[in-house]
Amino acid sequence: MHSKWLLGALVVFCCGCGFPAAKVDEAKGHVQSALEVWKAGGKPGELATKTTPMEFNEALWLAGEKLVDFQMGKSSYVDAAAVVRCEVKLTLRNKKGKERTEVVNYDVTLTPAVKVVFNPMP
Repeated sequence: MHSKWLLGALVVFCCGCGFPAAKVDEAKGHVQSALEVWKAGGKPGELATKTTPMEFNEALWLAGEKLVDFQMGKSSYVDAAAVVRCEVKLTLRNKKGKERTEVVNYDVTLTPAVKVVFNPMP
């Protein structure tokens, strides 16, 4: 009897209180979509014309750095900031042709509009 109660409590605790996994996946998808536009040579303004318009604040893109490749890392909801934080490994090429790799974090808000912001803090 106690084990059924404990199991029920665990299910409610684990599933009922957390940020929905589907929303974390949605936020991760927005970051990936924006990075694909950057990698393809697109401009940040193009993101406003997508099916789900988004604002993507990335100083490196605006400064003319080229995105050579990227690899999505872990993504999780940060309750204190009310954002989904997505870790991404970027391979960048500067205007002089020098490549480097950086691991960065983007904070994503989904409402009232999709907004992706570079977060300098790990």
